[in-house]
Amino acid sequence: MDISVRYWNEDDSITCTRYLTSAFLGHSTAADLLSAFKNSLPVNTLHKIIQVSMDGPNVNLRFLKDLKQDLKEGRTDEGVILDIGTCGLHSLHCAFKGAMRETGWEIVKFLRAIYNLFHNIPTRRADYIRITGSSLFPLKFCPVCWLDNVPVADRALKILPNLRNYVAGLKSNTEPTCASFVIVKSAIKDVLLGPKLAFFSSVAAEVEPLLKEYQTNDPMAPYLFSDFSSVIKNFMTRFVKADVMANTTLSKIDLSANNLLSSKKIDLGFGTRAALRSENASQKDMELFRADCLKCLQECVKRILKCSPLTFSLTRGISFADPSVALIPDLAIKRLSCALDIFVSHNWLSGIQGDKISKEFKRLCSLTAVQEHLKLHVRSKVRLDKFWFDLLNVYCSENTGYLASFLKMIFIMSHGNAAVEREFSINKQCLVENQLDISLIAQRTIHDGILSAGGLDNFVVSKRFIHAARNAYLKYKEYTEQQKKLLQEKEEQDTRKRKAAAELSALEAKKKKILEDAEKEAAVLSFQIEALKK
Repeated sequence: MDISVRYWNEDDSITCTRYLTSAFLGHSTAADLLSAFKNSLPVNTLHKIIQVSMDGPNVNLRFLKDLKQDLKEGRTDEGVILDIGTCGLHSLHCAFKGAMRETGWEIVKFLRAIYNLFHNIPTRRADYIRITGSSLFPLKFCPVCWLDNVPVADRALKILPNLRNYVAGLKSNTEPTCASFVIVKSAIKDVLLGPKLAFFSSVAAEVEPLLKEYQTNDPMAPYLFSDFSSVIKNFMTRFVKADVMANTTLSKIDLSANNLLSSKKIDLGFGTRAALRSENASQKDMELFRADCLKCLQECVKRILKCSPLTFSLTRGISFADPSVALIPDLAIKRLSCALDIFVSHNWLSGIQGDKISKEFKRLCSLTAVQEHLKLHVRSKVRLDKFWFDLLNVYCSENTGYLASFLKMIFIMSHGNAAVEREFSINKQCLVENQLDISLIAQRTIHDGILSAGGLDNFVVSKRFIHAARNAYLKYKEYTEQQKKLLQEKEEQDTRKRKAAAELSALEAKKKKILEDAEKEAAVLSFQIEALKK
């Protein structure tokens, strides 16, 4: 379990994400996670945690619940951990994945099979080129994180005629016997496979830009509400009636049949419609295909509304820091009030601090120059934390101290688990046989330090660093001596425990023998007493 920390760097006035340590777990129950998590953090830091970001297995949700309960016990004045849900990227990815599974098309199975069929098999690749006259092969599908799978589906759609020619051109005695070929041979018999691939690509294209953009350590949490709402709106406009979309809030739209377009009128996308026109499918198959497309879109929206950060009011509240929202002062102030209510109720702010933050923000947004500055913001070029603090420094640095402190807490909130997910590949590169836990943690710490400096070219080799390198062997000797001493102390402690256990066993045996002798003597006396009474 890798643990990373997001914090406000006062030196650079930006949000930083740094690797802290790793915990090595045999079992991973919620209790195990909580114990390892608490033991991995420095002393007296638990109550400084504003938020815990993670993906969404039930064991993680139980861990978070137990952590909150553990922090509440005996403390009524400490801040309570805030919650904007599990990783937004995971929820979006899983919504798409689950929606495609509902169709029963098994597109993922097919995409993986066509890649595995030719991967590292020169004879099959040669036969494919000979039969089709094309050297265009399938791309690799990633089933874990669907970031670049639009090109995979597009490539599969492009080479689909070649795949059919390849299978038809093989002789029965030269057909591969692997499972991948069986899957491909069965799948290409579907006349609607092309439209299905095109629709898959169309839906994925709505999701992937957001998944890619959020693969960053920059502060993105204030954008979550707008971006996820935009994705949902794009999906809904494809199958929900226009008058319903115009008159109802997105989250309150009833996705029942009365509010939906008929399957013939839903927006399949230009690529899907073109693929449909090129296939000679029956009217019944076309209707079933459209019904499946409607089911997919409907299920995707339901899952996003159910599991994404949109379900948490704090996600809406912190969106006041989105410059596009701040351009509308009334809306921004309303959302700021929502965020402040949550921070005050969770003991991260006092009521007086909340009032001052609200007044400072209103005063800031009322300035014409600030409004012009907000219009010029380009999120792809300027980090959100840098943008706001540059704005504060230019226009009213002296009267926005409370607002600045509040923005720091907003910006260190995590938008997803991308940073920790990337660390898994780093761990894989660092791992070697018989490696100690501390060795892996040391390598990860060094790697993270170099990255935080901007890479090797920007790493400053200071005198302190040189002295640390020179003293490395001495530190190693001190460490080994310390470990020997600890081992010796443990052995001595174990020896004392064994001696104490042996003495205890002897005393227990002695006590048992004395009690047995006493019982025998008491029995003899009782017999004598009874004899005298007679």
